[in-house]
Amino acid sequence: MTLLKRNKADASHIWLSLFLFSQAGVSAYILAFYGEAFHHWSVENIPVIFAILELALWIEGPLLLLYVRSALYQELKFIKHDLLLLLPCLFYIIVVVGAHISFESAEGLSFLLFLKSDFVQYYEHLRNIFQTSFGFWALFTLNYYQKSLSSAYSNPESVDYSWLKLLIIGFILLRIWAECYLLMFTLISEFLPNLSIIDFNILGIIGNYGQLLLVSTLLFFALSEPHNILRVNKEVIESITKTPKANTYSAEQVARVCSHMEKQRPFLDHQLKIDDLAKQVSLSPKLLSNLINREFKVNFLSLIHI
Repeated sequence: MTLLKRNKADASHIWLSLFLFSQAGVSAYILAFYGEAFHHWSVENIPVIFAILELALWIEGPLLLLYVRSALYQELKFIKHDLLLLLPCLFYIIVVVGAHISFESAEGLSFLLFLKSDFVQYYEHLRNIFQTSFGFWALFTLNYYQKSLSSAYSNPESVDYSWLKLLIIGFILLRIWAECYLLMFTLISEFLPNLSIIDFNILGIIGNYGQLLLVSTLLFFALSEPHNILRVNKEVIESITKTPKANTYSAEQVARVCSHMEKQRPFLDHQLKIDDLAKQVSLSPKLLSNLINREFKVNFLSLIHI
């Protein structure tokens, strides 16, 4: 709620709040499943809570990705391939329906019986893969943004996203840890059932503390409002990083850009973005980027610092 009150117009705060709610759901799920007293109370009173809270484990990855994208891009719009974000929810619905059909029981207990069955380990392996994949997707999004920033911004070195990369990597490592933990448990249970060297309870507790550290760090950076955050329009970056094969500008437009650079000296603005310069010379960012690359043989960043 604190995040939402600070800046209601900031979409990144909305996605971050939803991600944190999912983390709260994960914690509640662990308590409901492994906390003896709360587990018995849940089974007797609201058994459907296990199916509800399990959903948090499927949506945390997509919510993290959406937070990262909203923290990077300005005026973010959804496109068709963003429907992939709904894939975990779709798969989870199929699992819940399948569990209800396969395990006939009192209402709400069918999914709990599924979670305690021999099939659940394979289900959890797949869930861990989904979670880790979205973590890597978020990391790829950040790396692509950073590499493209020099084509759209005059002072990219002033923007430090190391904190965001650290959080994404932390999320990935926690999901890999969970998968390694589950893989060891599966292999030992299958082939070495009498082995008692590994204490799986301690491994699980380490993962829980790591989760707490991740959420605490995320809250710290979110509430500290870093001033070095820069958002560039996603469509602008995608358009200027795909330079057309042929020239799409005229000699008059080249002369207009040269005259503007000489007389108005926009390069003195250390916060200049390519879409700002494009507005000043009445060109589209994509056309201006193509013109700079072909006529001046440099990118936007190099042009500004010549």
